[in-house]
Amino acid sequence: MILVCAAIARALLLVLETEPERVIRSGAYAIGRASTYEIFHIYAIRIAAVFMTSVSTAMLRAQIGPRVLAFLGYVLALVLLFGVETLDWASLAFLLWALLISVLIMIRSFRRRSDTVNESVLVR
Repeated sequence: MILVCAAIARALLLVLETEPERVIRSGAYAIGRASTYEIFHIYAIRIAAVFMTSVSTAMLRAQIGPRVLAFLGYVLALVLLFGVETLDWASLAFLLWALLISVLIMIRSFRRRSDTVNESVLVR
């Protein structure tokens, strides 16, 4: 999907370089721009929602994260699946969820590192 979007955008730019007024008057620019928007903002966001659902399911089954974060992933995935056309801010849901997952990983890594440092001090 992303590659198709990039190909359409590149084709539009190439045609605009050669005959800009003719392309804009013909409506090809508007069609290309609209199709690029639809491919990227609608279908790519839905792919992100499927990814969120699968990662949230893995979090629940493997018990590697807080259940609240997994359920939040499900809710935000539903927002992405059904609200991306109507809510302008819906695409930010994936970024918020990815930020929360990243912060969780950093906190756990920091705690694990500080625990190993404390154990090495106690052993000496």
